Amino acid sequence: MVGLYVGLATVGGFAWWYLAFSGGPRITWSQLRASQRCEEGAHAYSCAIFRDPRPSTVSMSVLVVVEMFNALNALSENASLLTHPPWRKTWLLGAIALSLALHALILCVPARVHCSA
Repeated sequence: MVGLYVGLATVGGFAWWYLAFSGGPRITWSQLRASQRCEEGAHAYSCAIFRDPRPSTVSMSVLVVVEMFNALNALSENASLLTHPPWRKTWLLGAIALSLALHALILCVPARVHCSA
């Protein structure tokens, strides 16, 4: 069950970028499904939209956030978060916060390549 909702959320983030995001191309579901057979000039949009890295970045970000919250499922084998509140596991919460901060840092800081000859 966990894999099902993680997979649906990840694919949903990818599809959301193409279908509904105001900064995305806002294509239809059938156009997205036919992306592998896209021919340049045959549509009102460019096939280059399917090479854009942003939908994959959205998917990765959704996956990171879902997995960080999924880590809270490891608090107890047979009890809910109502009986084992997460704030009692400060190391786990710290690790989750650090992971999310590092992910945001990776996304927000531009890469600079340094080559020494």
